[in-house]
Amino acid sequence: MHVIETAGLITSDGTLQVIAHVPAQIARGECRVLVVIEEGSHPPQSPPALDLPVLPVASWPDKLSLHREDIYGDRGR
Repeated sequence: MHVIETAGLITSDGTLQVIAHVPAQIARGECRVLVVIEEGSHPPQSPPALDLPVLPVASWPDKLSLHREDIYGDRGR
């Protein structure tokens, strides 16, 4: 059994509209689907925008190397 959580919309004529993207490992074809409507549920809201600081920076240094070996040395972790 797989659980896929999604949101739906019940229209004024009583039709339930649902769009769900299923993982690739679920076999294609007909399947049994169970719909549970929670009382007083609301569609998920997008999270608030992050208020991240903005740091003024100049251009990258001319000899900046971001190679793994240069960052972690000979151990290469």
